Amino acid sequence: MHRILIIDDDNITRSLARYFLEEAGYQVTDTESGELALRLLEKEPVDLIITDLLMPAKDGLQTILEIQRLPQKFKIIAMSSGGPTNSTRLLKVAKSYGAVQTLLKPLSPDELLDAVAKALQDGP
Repeated sequence: MHRILIIDDDNITRSLARYFLEEAGYQVTDTESGELALRLLEKEPVDLIITDLLMPAKDGLQTILEIQRLPQKFKIIAMSSGGPTNSTRLLKVAKSYGAVQTLLKPLSPDELLDAVAKALQDGP
């Protein structure tokens, strides 16, 4: 069973993503911040990380960079609604930082599950 970590400060998005993934058979952990996610990753390995890009304190891009510095390598999916910024540009930057897939919010269950399946089937 694949283990997935969701990082998003929005409780509704996080809960819905968790629900869809658990219904599909994944083991899911979630947190509302990049800082908490980094602490979790020290204790609990995962197969995939899904992170929002626009979050207070530590944004998703900074979180991705810090995750990339860890000794263990993780596959990352970045997601964004864009907020007051251009979400397409943010998602392109996330790809250049190492995200293997990107998603626009609001998430559709099919797009989320397709992105997760593709990320998990791709090589390390």
